[in-house]
Amino acid sequence: MASVLRVGLIGASPEGGWARESHVPAIRALAGLELAAVAGRTQRSADAAADRFGVEKAYGNPVELFRDPDIDLITVAVTLPAHRELLLPALAAGKHVYCEYPLGLDVGESRTLAQAAREAGVCAAVGLQARANPAVGRARELLAAGAIGRPLTASILSTTVGFGPNTAPAVAYTEDPASGVTVVTIQAAHTLDLAVALLGGIADLTGAMRDFG
Repeated sequence: MASVLRVGLIGASPEGGWARESHVPAIRALAGLELAAVAGRTQRSADAAADRFGVEKAYGNPVELFRDPDIDLITVAVTLPAHRELLLPALAAGKHVYCEYPLGLDVGESRTLAQAAREAGVCAAVGLQARANPAVGRARELLAAGAIGRPLTASILSTTVGFGPNTAPAVAYTEDPASGVTVVTIQAAHTLDLAVALLGGIADLTGAMRDFG
């Protein structure tokens, strides 16, 4: 693997969003990564992103990005429904991938994508970023050292804002069941992964659901 990985970023809107606020700064902060290309739904949007982030290459069709031999790693920072159609050709092209969580629309799709990554023989990662936070790492060390004894139970509360009448246009798609995006699959899942990172894996699971409709 190259000492510096050249990254192609999909979803880097110059107007805002997760890619602009988190992915671009992170890529630039790491010595082993270089933001080398961006891709969008149109050439115009790709050119705007390239200009905003000072990137040399801009592709209006992500497939062209996957064909670029100079690109080592593809970062997918778009909405969940588009993950599969982007990840499968990227993996088939032999690119390493970093994808925002959740990986797929459901468990079956996620397993299909994970298997495609294994068959491609590349490195693939899903963006569950809380466990990478230095503060979380320190808390994990303290727990492992017995700083508060042996944790026996934990209560976890995951909340969100913006659904219903207060939903911003940019995230209105999250209220469509077909999008695969819910409080459970996004906000609560990130919170649960944080708990697993701190306390260890889940051995047994029992669930209950209530409709407050």
